[in-house]
Amino acid sequence: MPADTKFCDNCNIKLEHSVQEKETFEYEVLEKGSPSPKNPNFCANCGAKLTNIESLKFCEGCGEKI
Repeated sequence: MPADTKFCDNCNIKLEHSVQEKETFEYEVLEKGSPSPKNPNFCANCGAKLTNIESLKFCEGCGEKI
C-alpha cells in the first residue's frame, strides 16, 4: 500500500504512518460539466489516487466506501 494510506482498502482498519513514510500523489482535475471517467482513479470524497480500483472496497486515503 502507498505510504499515505490511512485506511486499509479491504477491511477499512485505520493505519498509522510517520511523516517520513508519507508520499503524495497527483490526480487529474476534471472541468465542470465534463464526463466522468469510466473507472476513476481517485476518491470522490478526498481526491486520493486509488490503485487497483477494481478490487477496492474503501478509499485508502479517507476510508470512504468506494
